[in-house]
Amino acid sequence: MRCGVLIMLVVALLALFVGTATADRPSGVCDVCTYAVENKLRRQPYLCRGLKDANYQKYCVRVLDSLLWWVENEVYWVNYGCERDNNGVKEWVRPCPAVAICSWLQDFESKDTFCNADPMYPKPQ
Repeated sequence: MRCGVLIMLVVALLALFVGTATADRPSGVCDVCTYAVENKLRRQPYLCRGLKDANYQKYCVRVLDSLLWWVENEVYWVNYGCERDNNGVKEWVRPCPAVAICSWLQDFESKDTFCNADPMYPKPQ
């Protein structure tokens, strides 16, 4: 009996600690993805360095997994840019902002993107 109560308490504490932004996406995942991609844009050798929280480290590894899977697209977005829709006027932005890239990258475990879609940056076809 005590073990079951202890497990429920640990699960509740973890839920409070991580928080949830949506049903599928814990809070902070977008920030972690943006942090890793911005480090990539700055050509930093260690994309997850500086993240103190163990959950953030875990999500950063998931971002790196996704970046490896989408490496051809990521190289294009970083080196050649992407399209931005600014009130109906389409313009090319180089490099793509990290938050736009993270709104296109899919997390393999949750099958969801790391950030919410930004209407200014339509998903490439």
